[in-house]
Amino acid sequence: VFGIEYEQETGESELKGTSDWGPYEDKFDEKSNITRSGFILWDFHKPNYGLMIGGRVDDNEKFGYHKSGEISGYFKPWDLGPRFRTNLGTGFKAPSLFQLYHLIYGNPLLKPEESFSKEIGLDQFLWEDKIQLSATYFEVLYSDLIVWDNMLFTYNNISKAVSRGWEAGLKLKPAQNLDINFNYTFVDARDRETDEKLIRRWGEKYSLGIAWRPISKLELNLWGVHR
Repeated sequence: VFGIEYEQETGESELKGTSDWGPYEDKFDEKSNITRSGFILWDFHKPNYGLMIGGRVDDNEKFGYHKSGEISGYFKPWDLGPRFRTNLGTGFKAPSLFQLYHLIYGNPLLKPEESFSKEIGLDQFLWEDKIQLSATYFEVLYSDLIVWDNMLFTYNNISKAVSRGWEAGLKLKPAQNLDINFNYTFVDARDRETDEKLIRRWGEKYSLGIAWRPISKLELNLWGVHR
């Protein structure tokens, strides 16, 4: 599979009002940023093993060319045993127009965020696939991570950061038209130079999802998240 993408982000803002500290004005004139991308993906899979390789090039009008890629695979050595999986990838994320140009919170000196991620995990299917257990360990290394800076009251870059953690999941299929998902995630995110926790990214998350299909062309979903 291969393809090309064209994305244009355009934004402007003008807001006036009053507060306990007096009148205020929030404005930035119209700004835009164009990203042209090309990608390629090769995917090969069988019931007990598979491999996927992909690559992408982004030409961002403000930040230039950036390459990223991904390789992932899975292997199930026994029919009744677990399926092992792994993934390696790199990423690129440009700051948004709001993060760059907002009159109060924006920072035009922001750099794009880049990352290298890796994960390893396993899945176990039971009772004719009506029960699925999963566990995953992941680690993401960031360069110039874009974060909200509580001291400067604006967006800023962290030169080097890391996010490590694990996820456990339980998926139940008590009926053909009903899926129930339970997930738990723990993330330890830190500045790699100071070892300080990244408050908005660190912590635990519990989630519950229910999908019910009363008829073939209708699906109802209920999701809940607790942090």
